[in-house]
Amino acid sequence: MFKVIDLSRISYNYTGWLVLAILYVLWSQSVFSQQLPNDDVGKGAVIFRDHCSACHGRTGEGDGPGAAALFPPPRDFTTGVYKYRSTSSGSMPTNEDLVKVIKRGLSGTWMPGWERLLSDDQILYVISYLKTLVSKEIEWQTGVPISTGSLPELPEGDRGDGEALFLILECWSCHGLSGSGKGPSANTLKDYKDRKITPTDLKDKHKYRAGYRAVDIRNSLLTGISGTPMPSYEGLFLLTKDDFMELEMNDGEYLSRYEIELMDRFIRKLPSNYEIEDLPEADLYNISLRNEWALSQYIESFQRKNGLFRWLFYSNPEDLKLRIQNE
Repeated sequence: MFKVIDLSRISYNYTGWLVLAILYVLWSQSVFSQQLPNDDVGKGAVIFRDHCSACHGRTGEGDGPGAAALFPPPRDFTTGVYKYRSTSSGSMPTNEDLVKVIKRGLSGTWMPGWERLLSDDQILYVISYLKTLVSKEIEWQTGVPISTGSLPELPEGDRGDGEALFLILECWSCHGLSGSGKGPSANTLKDYKDRKITPTDLKDKHKYRAGYRAVDIRNSLLTGISGTPMPSYEGLFLLTKDDFMELEMNDGEYLSRYEIELMDRFIRKLPSNYEIEDLPEADLYNISLRNEWALSQYIESFQRKNGLFRWLFYSNPEDLKLRIQNE
């Protein structure tokens, strides 16, 4: 007797790979068994057709035969909107940004990592082709990566600054005070195509699509997530107490006295506009950098600790090395 499989009980990762494997078999006319064109764009077009079009569509509009069943939907490459970049808001990603996404995939989505299936050259061919899919009205201009900086030492007494910034910059209004992604504005959010979207659950590091380490979070804060309500905070971390002449208490419905007092203490120790004017550029940069890292580390602290199962089956061996290198 055959046992009926309840697909709803299959794990997310297994289901995703199962669907992609089926689509791959049905649609693939393997590039490995045929002669590719001589030019990079032509080679990329063949690889894209055989490996990407089932989800992204043959013209790259995100309308492939498997797209309707996927959430979030596949990227529409014709719009030139790329969410995950190292470049400033509104600009195009670098080749390195695209290589990273294609190789590693996007955690929490149906986009798998292709590192084991495509060579480095094949990935670059695909990138060459992706750039040709952008609408004729849009000019592809690769942006300049934002400076990474280094992690400053945060005194023990200043560890609460990240939480204060989380409150002041109203990150909680979407992500929630607990980081669960259920803030008061969460149900109102839509993307640039007017599709409903949900904020990231900051407690689950596997839902951080651009990376869950503090260095990745800082990058997302500075670049923003194009096509979504998540703005870029680049240039907004050099705060002064004059920016807050009087602390607004309009959020008392959601914020406790502790949280309001935490913001007040942070604001009181900020420099004034007068003091800022006398500081050299290096000091201004360090003030901004320190606030960026404080918020990034606070957001990182929401993540649940891994149990043995997650450590065995989900951990990336590069994580520890990257953390030591960047932090």
